[in-house]
Amino acid sequence: MTTDTWLGGSGNWTDGVDWSTGSEPGATDSVVIGASGSDVTLNTAVTVASITLGSAGVPSPTLDIENSTGADIAAGGFTNYGNLSVDADASARKSNFSVGGTLTNESGGIVQIGNASGSGTTLTVAGLINGSGASFSASGSSAAHTVVLEITGGTNAFSSNAGSFNLTYAAALTLNESGSFNNAGTGIFGIHNDTTLTVDGGFSNSGTLDVDSAGGEAGSSLTVTGVLNNTNIVQVGNASGSGTTL
Repeated sequence: MTTDTWLGGSGNWTDGVDWSTGSEPGATDSVVIGASGSDVTLNTAVTVASITLGSAGVPSPTLDIENSTGADIAAGGFTNYGNLSVDADASARKSNFSVGGTLTNESGGIVQIGNASGSGTTLTVAGLINGSGASFSASGSSAAHTVVLEITGGTNAFSSNAGSFNLTYAAALTLNESGSFNNAGTGIFGIHNDTTLTVDGGFSNSGTLDVDSAGGEAGSSLTVTGVLNNTNIVQVGNASGSGTTL
């Protein structure tokens, strides 16, 4: 396995001269995009072993994935301290990004999936960690044009949240827990606008749990098959929306 490091600045993933090996990363390569201010655009299908985006305390580099149907990150996983953008620009849609291992979103990391005018964006991960100080958002444009988050690792593949986690106009998602999903004291966990989430287990909340609380949001549903144990803030519905269910 070879480490292929982005040399810095802005450019396209396919620009071999911008990588430390002199060529774009291949299927067995571990990718590092770490230089401050780096901005890499990926708009073609690729397979690599793993990606590390940024590092603690470094001004955020960006990986911008746009319209790259079939883009795949293999089992080594993805560690993010920077800005991971998948179809976040208004003109982008239908990218399919897969992480065969765990997507670990560290403090300062920002993950943005989809946008308010696009559709068909899919992020598939085996596991998800969203740490304190991290931000994860997945957004579709309407109930008919949703964003898709798939978590394929089975029980406890996403079992806690300590950062900001929000789904808006997202396809139905089930979290399978052996005990309780834990939204920590630093956690903001929100589902918005016709998003259906089932937690197959309990839900322990010491942070903020938000279901359609902003004005005009409507139609979301949160089902907890076990006990909802709340020690802080739960906000459900708003004065101008309708159809929200807990």
